[in-house]
Amino acid sequence: MKNTTLFFLCLLSVIAFSTSSLQAQTPEEYPANYASAPRFKALVFYTTQAEEAHVDFARQGVQFFHRLNYGDGFLLDTITDFTGFTYEKFNEYDIVVMLNGYPTGQQERLAFQKYMENGGGWMGFHVAAYNDRTTH
Repeated sequence: MKNTTLFFLCLLSVIAFSTSSLQAQTPEEYPANYASAPRFKALVFYTTQAEEAHVDFARQGVQFFHRLNYGDGFLLDTITDFTGFTYEKFNEYDIVVMLNGYPTGQQERLAFQKYMENGGGWMGFHVAAYNDRTTH
């Protein structure tokens, strides 16, 4: 009896390990494949009006976020122009990701500022937080 119980416990362990290993196997380029429902909504912004290295960086960033989002990881919108963005539009997103730029128009900058002051999420890369005498 004891050996039979031990055998079944070992068998169940092997089955449980095999099953969890199979479920954990996802393509490396799709790390969010495990998600069963979107967890948040993200807006990814990049500009094509920059030097080539900045644009290449941004395009690779967009590909990265698309791969990261495979399945139902999160809702993802990608834009290349903030023109006409209002606080209400920004507020539709849990996080705004700026890959190689930022809002340049006064109205859009003020809308983004209000979004941030009211709990909006932001992640900036490359020149997204660039600030000097020529920045408004």
